[in-house]
Amino acid sequence: MVPVQVDCLVTTAGGVEEDFIKCLAPTYVGDFHLSGRDLRDRGINRIGNLLAPNDNYCKFEDWLMPILDKMVDEQKEQVNYLYQFDW
Repeated sequence: MVPVQVDCLVTTAGGVEEDFIKCLAPTYVGDFHLSGRDLRDRGINRIGNLLAPNDNYCKFEDWLMPILDKMVDEQKEQVNYLYQFDW
């Protein structure tokens, strides 16, 4: 069986980053009525009725930033390639 790979991810709403955050580290079931302020003071973020520790967001950033850095490098290489020609 050939492994399936994702070629494209499309989202129709904001907050797709929170979907990734929920996949990268444990997220806990909470309640919609918990106080966001109290949770935040304890280092916990509420995503609807889910609770995600601050560290989950750090893990997301650690995962995402190298991807974004590589994209910037690739764009710079493309621009440099185009400018080497005498248009």
